[in-house]
Amino acid sequence: MESIKKNIKGEKFVFDKSGSIFLEKLNTLIFSDLHLGKSLSFADHGNFIPPYDLDETILNLINIIEKYKPKRLISLGDSFHENRSIQKMKRKYINTINSLLDKIDITWIEGNHDSNLLFKDKIQGNFKNFYKLKNFKFVHSKSKINEVNIFEFSGHYHPKITLKFNGLNYSYKCFILTDSFCILPSFGTYTGGLDIKSNALQKILPINKQIIVLGNNKIKEIK
Repeated sequence: MESIKKNIKGEKFVFDKSGSIFLEKLNTLIFSDLHLGKSLSFADHGNFIPPYDLDETILNLINIIEKYKPKRLISLGDSFHENRSIQKMKRKYINTINSLLDKIDITWIEGNHDSNLLFKDKIQGNFKNFYKLKNFKFVHSKSKINEVNIFEFSGHYHPKITLKFNGLNYSYKCFILTDSFCILPSFGTYTGGLDIKSNALQKILPINKQIIVLGNNKIKEIK
């Protein structure tokens, strides 16, 4: 199974194994935490990890856009790893991103990593603190207070879950779904994750929740 469908506030949502969500009736694709340019930032600090995260993240983005063919994209913040990421990126990457987004309405939600992003004018799309669409709100980090009759989508935490098989622990990215909000996993390469049992997440998560786990080849729901 490559996706799981859910009905939320009268709308059909497709939870994809890529870590993105497609809103069918609204023809909108959402994802979070691309962290474009992370390896470039690491190199500046003497950490020379293989600089292929840009290629892989952009390729994954191309594949998911080709799969769902959305009219609208919403990136839930930390799309760029730091405020100078666009400046550091080679022109070919900027051209590829803009070519991909040429006929798509995209909103870049500002995150904690890219809240003061430089050279925004080089990238297609609108940059906002948050975005609302019908009864849905899109932010980077989950709001402290849930708005009445509003379902919120956010990222920031890069949620993951640890499962044990044959005495060994394995970590997987995951969605966290509740009655009033959903926290998306990170979409980008080299983004890591925070376990759902961590103190930071336990403070904000209700007892009743659904975990949608992203495996290598399939997606699975854990209640």
